[in-house]
Amino acid sequence: MGKTVAYYRCSTNLQEHSISTQRNKAIKCAIENHLYIDEEFVDDKTSAYKKTLDERPEATRLLKEIKEGKIDNLILYKRDRLARNVMEHMEFYYAFKEKNVKVYFTFDSEHPMGFDPIAEYIELIMAGISQHEGQQLKVRVNDTKVTNFESGELIGRLPYGYTTDPMTNEILPVESELTTVKMIFQEVLSRKHEKLNDLRKYLMNKGVERERKNPEWTSQAIEKAVGQPMYMGLRVMSFKGIPYTRSLDELAIIEPDDWEKAQEILEEMKPNRESNSVKMDFPLEGFLRCEMCQENFVGKIRMRKGINVGFYECPNHVANKVEKEKIEKAVLGKANMFLSSLITENYDTLFSRYVISCRKKYQKLVEKHDIKIQHVQDKLHEKVEKWLGKDQIQKEKRQQEIFDLNQELQQLKQEKDSIVAEMNALNNMKTMKQELNELLNHSFPLDEMCEKYGKGFLHDVISTVSVSPFTYKIILKHPFLSFLEVKDIEEDESS
Repeated sequence: MGKTVAYYRCSTNLQEHSISTQRNKAIKCAIENHLYIDEEFVDDKTSAYKKTLDERPEATRLLKEIKEGKIDNLILYKRDRLARNVMEHMEFYYAFKEKNVKVYFTFDSEHPMGFDPIAEYIELIMAGISQHEGQQLKVRVNDTKVTNFESGELIGRLPYGYTTDPMTNEILPVESELTTVKMIFQEVLSRKHEKLNDLRKYLMNKGVERERKNPEWTSQAIEKAVGQPMYMGLRVMSFKGIPYTRSLDELAIIEPDDWEKAQEILEEMKPNRESNSVKMDFPLEGFLRCEMCQENFVGKIRMRKGINVGFYECPNHVANKVEKEKIEKAVLGKANMFLSSLITENYDTLFSRYVISCRKKYQKLVEKHDIKIQHVQDKLHEKVEKWLGKDQIQKEKRQQEIFDLNQELQQLKQEKDSIVAEMNALNNMKTMKQELNELLNHSFPLDEMCEKYGKGFLHDVISTVSVSPFTYKIILKHPFLSFLEVKDIEEDESS
């Protein structure tokens, strides 16, 4: 006899339908139906819209146990707790249908789940509604942020020279810092400094400091300050890539005309990057992280003794940087040693095991698509037969249904063909060992390796490089864990 289980999911602590609310309703439902809850599956602080099924461990485990026939009854608050994606929802639905799982909903107005053809059609519609609601929820959350920003409730991170009153959330000026900012604008408008670096040296010689963590006014910090529109009384924040503004004239320290003039002068003071013939690629961007703040390093070209030198730098900690040539050589060297060892000692065994495992999984996916194709074909034949027996008005109504089913059928067939093609392509992977040996036997610079093999090969080898001002730690991936993997049949292959 199978178990009776309950599944709860909540996106945030602030969500109206919390885990505790769902649990209380599940207990009440169990008592009313003379059931005993054997196990609870809980995905807390987990969005079904943002995360796919395989990124929600308890939902994935629930589906697996259903398919294994271990569950007879499921107590669920609402459908959207399981999924906000049509394909994922129907994956659960077909598993319920196949294993005769009875679903109890605890939300009062939730429509009961059935498994006849009409109920299946209704379920598909409700899954689409749930997906649409998830998309609309995301839009509403963004709209709320915009509204709160424009009304002054959402402050965000303030620029240098401003802080907030913890009691009233009011933006307050920090006069000592704004005095420094005013001086920087005055110096820019005076045109006494040809380049940003000249202004940087001037501030350093004057002993002007920025803050305790980053006391030096770097050229980058000066550029950021001069380009900040809040100093002319205009607060700007971006939501989903769209900038929104709020007027704060009472906090302005410079007139808009002077601010605009300062922007023009700032462009003249910036290094003439276009005329600089030296261009460098930074293939390790996205892999190097600051050990102190976990921010990704960015590539910068610096002048050192009249020579352009590439660096990876933390945007928040100026002192935490590493020379491009040295770190790339170190990373490539470590990766070379690691892969050489694996290829020499383990490749044939691991490759054979990998191919056998992939073939089995591919075959299961093909079989599953055959079942789905047959199911859609049966529905299509049924619709066509009904269409043939209807009058003209009913025929026009059925035509769209038949068209949609035919589209679904063609898509499933294309997916199956793609799976079969990928399964057949496994034989071509025997050349991988030869390609890896060729790669490892040449000591190309990392940027040349990227140009030759594509930057994708870095993702197969490097996990991350954690950098502090004095050390760096290279974390490599086991290459066979980053190969193409076929999803288990229990996973939702459409997600």
